[in-house]
Amino acid sequence: VWMWLCFAMAKLLPYQWLRWKPAMTMNSIGSLLQMSYGPMSMLALQPFMCYSHPNGSQSLLRQPSIVCGEGDHRAMLVAGCLLLILFVFGFLTACLVATCRHPSWLARRDSNAALCFNFLTFRFRMDMWWFGALSMVRMPILSSALAMATDNPLTQGKFRFSMRLTCSARFASCCCWLLGRSFPRAPNPKGSVQSQNLTQ
Repeated sequence: VWMWLCFAMAKLLPYQWLRWKPAMTMNSIGSLLQMSYGPMSMLALQPFMCYSHPNGSQSLLRQPSIVCGEGDHRAMLVAGCLLLILFVFGFLTACLVATCRHPSWLARRDSNAALCFNFLTFRFRMDMWWFGALSMVRMPILSSALAMATDNPLTQGKFRFSMRLTCSARFASCCCWLLGRSFPRAPNPKGSVQSQNLTQ
């Protein structure tokens, strides 16, 4: 909401170059949502993280004073489900759809549509444009380990370790990052002559 207010206020500026562009504003909003995607996934799954007591009752992992299935926990479940559906799955679905349509946008030279989701692709090579969405899929999967095996820390550790190891191996094998990429340089005649003199 704050970004859209800034966008609307920028429209009132007298100079064109000071006004915010819609595509770049959407890209900035997407970057902020992407940065908060991991913590929000964990927050949405917290109402489902209940651990067992010896007497058979269950309490929330982060708030042991709240008994699962009673009173405030039901309201937290509703809020967690809404956050999970509207933000976690909703934003992930939008990113997956944009990733599938990204090649067609480039083929049609639709720069505005591609710029709206530039936060997903700018860190990766052009032939690995889909890696941004793939890296987002792992975040709710890692967060779900605590909800699925709250009473079993060993299972949580094994699942999270295997998931991180698989993703790291996949990232390393694909070499998808733009960082450290070497570009061809123009030949330098003087340098070649100097190197020949040094070898002689």
